[in-house]
Amino acid sequence: MLPYLLLATAFAWQLLLTSAVVTAAENAARAGSRVEALGQDGGAAALDALSPWMRGHARADVGPSGGCDDGDGEMGSRVTVCVDVPVLWPGLTLPDVTIARDAELPP
Repeated sequence: MLPYLLLATAFAWQLLLTSAVVTAAENAARAGSRVEALGQDGGAAALDALSPWMRGHARADVGPSGGCDDGDGEMGSRVTVCVDVPVLWPGLTLPDVTIARDAELPP
């Protein structure tokens, strides 16, 4: 019975870590997009918005919005944040398990 309880606990813990990464990546992408819309470094702001234990396994990319022009010639910027999902312990990650979230705020 104890092995099943430990397995269920590990599964629940992994779900908690994964949901924390998803939420943090979405928030970081929105924060980076807001800063990028102000003309500052959105990638650095996105990484700063992450928890310290996620920053070492995260990347932020700032790119064009893909051609969505708002009519005055200015283009918004899209910030994409990719975070490696920890496996059972923050800091222990697999390189192929990554969460990517992006956000775009028009200028």
